[in-house]
Amino acid sequence: MNQKRSFLASAAAVAALLGLIGSAAAAPMAPDTLSGLAAWFRAEDITGVADGTGVSEWTDSVASITASQANPALYPTYYSNAAGTGMPGLRFSSDNLSAGDIELHGSGGMTIIAMTQPENMGYIASKFAYTADGRAWRIRPDAFDLQEVPSSWDATNYISAMPSAYYQSPMVTAGRWTPAVSTELYSNGTLLGSAPVPAATMGDTASVVMIGNQQAGGTQAFVGFINELIIFNRALSDTEMTGVQEYLEEKYQWTPPEPPVPTVPRFYADVNFQSASASSTLPPGWVADTGGVYGTKNGLTYGWSRDMSAYAQNPQPGQLPADRPFTDPLLDSMIYTSAGGDSAVWEIEVPDGRYWVRALFSEPRVDFTPGAQTVQIEGVEFRDPAPYNAPTQTSRYVEHYGQVEVTDGKLTINSPMFQIGENLQTGEPIFGALNSKLAAVQVHEANVPDIAINFQSPTGLDMFGMMQDVGKPFGDRGNGYTYGWVDDFGSPISVESGMRWRNTNISVPGLPADPRWATLSHMTGHRWEIELPNGEYSVIAILGEPDVGSTSTNMLDIEGISFNDPDLNQNWRGEADLYMTRVNVTDGRLTLDDLGTGCKLMYVEITAVGGTAVPEPATLALLGLLLGAAVLRRNR
Repeated sequence: MNQKRSFLASAAAVAALLGLIGSAAAAPMAPDTLSGLAAWFRAEDITGVADGTGVSEWTDSVASITASQANPALYPTYYSNAAGTGMPGLRFSSDNLSAGDIELHGSGGMTIIAMTQPENMGYIASKFAYTADGRAWRIRPDAFDLQEVPSSWDATNYISAMPSAYYQSPMVTAGRWTPAVSTELYSNGTLLGSAPVPAATMGDTASVVMIGNQQAGGTQAFVGFINELIIFNRALSDTEMTGVQEYLEEKYQWTPPEPPVPTVPRFYADVNFQSASASSTLPPGWVADTGGVYGTKNGLTYGWSRDMSAYAQNPQPGQLPADRPFTDPLLDSMIYTSAGGDSAVWEIEVPDGRYWVRALFSEPRVDFTPGAQTVQIEGVEFRDPAPYNAPTQTSRYVEHYGQVEVTDGKLTINSPMFQIGENLQTGEPIFGALNSKLAAVQVHEANVPDIAINFQSPTGLDMFGMMQDVGKPFGDRGNGYTYGWVDDFGSPISVESGMRWRNTNISVPGLPADPRWATLSHMTGHRWEIELPNGEYSVIAILGEPDVGSTSTNMLDIEGISFNDPDLNQNWRGEADLYMTRVNVTDGRLTLDDLGTGCKLMYVEITAVGGTAVPEPATLALLGLLLGAAVLRRNR
């Protein structure tokens, strides 16, 4: 552990509220070495269950209390390595286990401690129901209450405070009740708050002990992993609370996460493929590739392994479909990636590192077969989701995106080889290259951004290193930044009803499963803005729809630069669009504008470039002051 956290309920709790004041280190204390232990549910005690299997029963190790579920659709799922902790856990998602009407509390107080990896702010455990004689206690990552009168609810016994927690990050949530003295909520050893009028007693109730929800069918179910649930029928002392916290941290080998340090992307390139006779104007910062061999041009070093200029095409106006919802020079030209069955290789010189790549493929000519737009980028195959199958559009557009690692100083794109026949004499297979039609490529170095904002429902936890947008009107968010939603006239407006957190993530080549690809905001024709100093910024915007039963049409304007959705409503895998650009902010706000009515914004990353200084988030600045280490932002 790097620092000890205090459970002091004295004046030092004000400082402990910031999680920065350490107390005398307490030795780790296993729960079963302390008196008053009433129940200890541990996922490690579940045996004979394979990973990914639903669990119908969970028995505690103290009193053999069994929490169970009769409906297989509501079984939590067992994993031996919950969210990468190396320890077992049960994942709950609108699931629950009931231990029945048992009295897990005592007259001398109560302490509840849960080791979790939360994905939302749902109830971890409770003995609470909005019925006569049903209200006892309940706890979730951001709330705890213990009710004195079971037949009515007293708001003064309720504590609600936002913890410093991240999606699937290990977290110890603790609630402690000392009769008539205090009712307190802790997160990772930090006091979050106490009830203004603590309960003096807690009576018998008719409700059942529930794990994973407040009550059966409740709308505030916990989503995430529960590793351990520990319940004492007394109020632990500060030293004992710290000792159990130390025990869990040592057992699970974790320390509170630290914010990532922003980095500046060293390289970016936006390339359009077109014939030498093309007359269309490219967006600012874009360069043309007309099929020439690899060499230095336009301030970059890029090109083909052989002369492909004869295979670059610019369709004539009469060849383009008349009913397209957009006009885009990036999609109205293209180049074949092979000739005569032989693949040509396209490369661009880049510093070694990790890169976002966005490749657009196009066959805009209505009198040509679209083809299979499959390609290899740095050896990673990006496969056409529906080859030779033009959907509702007359023409065919495909977008491939993902991250790749470059280790030889060049990012390489080529068509994969496939068997086109066999030698009639020897029987050996004959291979040829797919003739994909490449329209444009963007290559931007991946970086840790200055500002990262995820668009999600308000019940979800922050993603590590990101801030939330939950659809609030434009205003001060209390985190050092001012951002939010405005209408076409610039007036603040709420889009909270359009925030979503889907049950599935979009799978992205080169990236692990990422919950940011499961969240979104319906833009519904509105604009999103953030206050920033005037200057140049690198912006990455992810838009899409993880639900394969839904679609999205992501036509977006980023500070005056328009992006057209190349694969309109073609939701084969859960459809998303990656838009990357550099922009100049001149009015103190960066603006993302929905150009249609179907945009679904998932997350945005913003990095200052060219000497612009980004404001320091208030929480990080305070952290730096209190630790005595200035948190300095680079001036770029």
